Amino acid sequence: MVQCSITEVERFISGMKNPVKLLRGCTIFNKEEPRDLAYIVARKIISERPDSVYHIVAGVKILLLIWNIVYIRFLPTKTRQDLEEDLVKAYEKARNDIEVLSDKRLQSIDLQDPTVIDRIDAIFRCFREYDSIGVTGASKTLHLIRPSFFVMWDGEIRKNYHKLHQNRRHTIDECYVDFMKQTQQIAKGLLLQRSAEEIWTAYPIHSTEPQLVEEFSEASVKSLPKMIDECNYVRFRLGQDF
Repeated sequence: MVQCSITEVERFISGMKNPVKLLRGCTIFNKEEPRDLAYIVARKIISERPDSVYHIVAGVKILLLIWNIVYIRFLPTKTRQDLEEDLVKAYEKARNDIEVLSDKRLQSIDLQDPTVIDRIDAIFRCFREYDSIGVTGASKTLHLIRPSFFVMWDGEIRKNYHKLHQNRRHTIDECYVDFMKQTQQIAKGLLLQRSAEEIWTAYPIHSTEPQLVEEFSEASVKSLPKMIDECNYVRFRLGQDF
């Protein structure tokens, strides 16, 4: 477990607005985490039929069964077996709100707008309320569905970012919205220095695994929320201060 002070978290977020630091973190992530291939495969499945709930469920299951397996393994058998059905039910409940956000980008949406906040809150709650999916699984699911908007988090990332607003009483859904606001500030800072395309072009996969970029094309493209998540993972899960 990596527990940083509030000052360390604030310093990390400030530094993350530098594209050089972002790409440095992504390079470490790619060296340390072979499981990222599962993300690309999951994105490929969903991108082939983004309007198909079954493609979405198949892609999400691949990601969760690899990246969220520790959580899933200790669930009651019946709860584990309900994962696919629960994903379908959650998606159907949240579908209309998700579609409203279909063309939105994290860096440009108004996260001070109460209507937007309420929509994100409601969408997140639709997924995390199922024990088979959970809080971390909800963020991963939503990111796969809208990779340029929703941001993934896990327990360690959540605990460290939460320190920035721990004195305010709020629900886990509201905490996720706060996390998105903090991530948005990173994305905006990055785009003041380079375009999203320039950052992606410099992403390490182009030199380390060019065949993935060629064969998986659109599915291999890492959005800013994904790249920021990789850096969060390196800092708060692996404990590397890059």
